[in-house]
Amino acid sequence: MSKPIGKLMYIDPKSLWEHEAKDFTPWLGEHLSELGEALGLELELVTSEEQVGSFYCDIYAREKRSGRKVIIENQLASTDHSHLGQLLTYAAGLEADIICWISPDFRDEHTLALNWLNNHTSEDVQFLGVRLRAVQIDDRAAPLFELVAAPNVFQRNVKKQTGETERGKFYLDFWKEVLERTRKKGLYSGNMKPGFENWISFSSGHSGFAYNLVFAQGSNIRVELYIDHGRGRQEQNEASFDAFEAEKESIEKEMKTELSWQRLEHARACRIAVDKPYTDRQAEKEELMDWQLEMFSRMKKVFGPRIRKLSGKTK
Repeated sequence: MSKPIGKLMYIDPKSLWEHEAKDFTPWLGEHLSELGEALGLELELVTSEEQVGSFYCDIYAREKRSGRKVIIENQLASTDHSHLGQLLTYAAGLEADIICWISPDFRDEHTLALNWLNNHTSEDVQFLGVRLRAVQIDDRAAPLFELVAAPNVFQRNVKKQTGETERGKFYLDFWKEVLERTRKKGLYSGNMKPGFENWISFSSGHSGFAYNLVFAQGSNIRVELYIDHGRGRQEQNEASFDAFEAEKESIEKEMKTELSWQRLEHARACRIAVDKPYTDRQAEKEELMDWQLEMFSRMKKVFGPRIRKLSGKTK
């Protein structure tokens, strides 16, 4: 005997979520796996309503396999110029890699704008337009996410955002060796496992401060002190940054190099960094690793006591 078959109907997404900020954004933050499944990404929430200057990004997430930063701006109405502007502001402020705009109705002009951005920006940055739809079968309803704008290579690149890529394997091998060397040098004694991401982060031992080793955009390798005391504490981040910057001359003298002082006023965190350009990361692997470990060692020595002082520690 055949099973009863229900009737599929498309319904207004607002029948599932009455209010964008109060209903849809919180739901999406808790169900990123459903969006990720539609996009071929493994998404995990970092924060909702992430502050960027005087604005708030709906969802700030991370792609687990690649470590790429993801921002999501969602609407329950047709796309508009205001949200497009917000999307670009958040992308810049959070240095996002994947920029996702969700709406039940994409105007042709805005789909064209996303496609133009994809064609005229770095292939490392991807703008996605996702149409939100809702369906109902009998008395049960569910959302549908449909990709309407993306780079031509998006689906292929998504499938390659794992350790099977040449780039991912390079990062994994590089960070494995970095961790081995940091342990031998006494810079790190934990049990961190390296990943396929373009960065690795070491705790300073004090909340709000971390040392990051990064393969940055523009063929640069970087060592940075990253200052982030958490959501809603931008003033504390800036105060810590300002305390360090007040000693800029002596800090750079001790570091024996100039630093890049990035207050990042339109983002939550602050950064103090030193970069080194490279041409071929594979051919220059040993040189890059030696430089990065040397800068990491200097940064810990120079900033460690200052971080303890700011954290109210005496040891």
